[in-house]
Amino acid sequence: MGDLEAYQEMVLPSMTCIEPESHGHLIEGTQFHQFMFENTKRDRPKMNCTMISPHVQLLGGETAIVTYIRLVQYTTSSNLINTERWSENTCTAKNQRHVEIGTYTSI
Repeated sequence: MGDLEAYQEMVLPSMTCIEPESHGHLIEGTQFHQFMFENTKRDRPKMNCTMISPHVQLLGGETAIVTYIRLVQYTTSSNLINTERWSENTCTAKNQRHVEIGTYTSI
């Protein structure tokens, strides 16, 4: 694909972008692109997850709902990089001595 070191010299670590690979969502930082640079020539499949637009809603003192978009980048057996978008909701509740988590995922 390209030269990761040259790319990192040209952009700020805090860069933002919206691209077809991000399915129209704002990407912050260089980790999303770093995955593409590092994994185009690998023989084994790799995966990277990026959380986008997290929102936390507190429900009382011990419970919260977190909603976010999860972009999953992965390499195929043909060394192509694909990105999938998932909308997720997670309910987190502190119950005495442990935390219970339930996640709902939709495409």
